[in-house]
Amino acid sequence: VRIVAIKNSVPPGNGWGSKIDALPENQNITLIYNTKNTCNIEPQDITFEYFNMNKQTILNAPPLKKQMTVTCAQPVDMYFSYKPTNIIDGNNEDTDVGNGWKARLTIDGATSDNTVNVINAKQKSITLTSQILEQEGHDGEFGEINGSGVLYVDFE
Repeated sequence: VRIVAIKNSVPPGNGWGSKIDALPENQNITLIYNTKNTCNIEPQDITFEYFNMNKQTILNAPPLKKQMTVTCAQPVDMYFSYKPTNIIDGNNEDTDVGNGWKARLTIDGATSDNTVNVINAKQKSITLTSQILEQEGHDGEFGEINGSGVLYVDFE
């Protein structure tokens, strides 16, 4: 880790100068921090599996649902958001899973940008919903489908 220091190049009280230096590699800096809260997320990995489906069963399949719970030692503001790793259709819900299909993952109760904000809570459970849909302008084909995304949980 390299720490960058801003040196004050003007007399005290006159503001900061513009000189920036990297601290020498043998320089030790002591950082003191206090942990004010701890949170646990369960489960940490969520997989939606669609088994032995053909085109007709995919088109008629109900959405799959999974639950995730965040538990903290002290109340905290939590912000949940989902980002697909391969965005299609210009939104944060759909990810390309191949063969002309997309997976739509939504957070139940989310806003139009697929986020949920929880203010001052020690625990929150959210439900994630996944549905396989044909991509617009494509004819979904039978075969292996696979996609992924990241569910972000930010604390403040």
